[in-house]
Amino acid sequence: RTQRELWRAATELEKRSGISMRKPTTEEILSINGSVPVEMAARYLGQSKDFIYCAMQKQVLPIGTAYLREKEWCYDIRPQALVEYNEHGGVKRYMALEDHLRKVISCTVEKLCS
Repeated sequence: RTQRELWRAATELEKRSGISMRKPTTEEILSINGSVPVEMAARYLGQSKDFIYCAMQKQVLPIGTAYLREKEWCYDIRPQALVEYNEHGGVKRYMALEDHLRKVISCTVEKLCS
């Protein structure tokens, strides 16, 4: 079995048992040939699956590609891109930037309205 198949089987077991899985290691991510499962990417980044889905659909999470195929979203998460994003503070930087932009917009609206 491949690393990806093992991870999916473990995720299914987790769903049935209610026991939380651990965060995957960088080595486990890099050993995947092909796309990283969304669940695994979410655990690796310490985020929810919904964060991964939304950010990839909006093209603001540079870890792969999200695309529509026959009215269904597909996610191609590249192992190397995921690791690089995580190691360079990607999620923290993204959230800090989002917070900064909200403050700038709020100040601008405040100035325009006064």
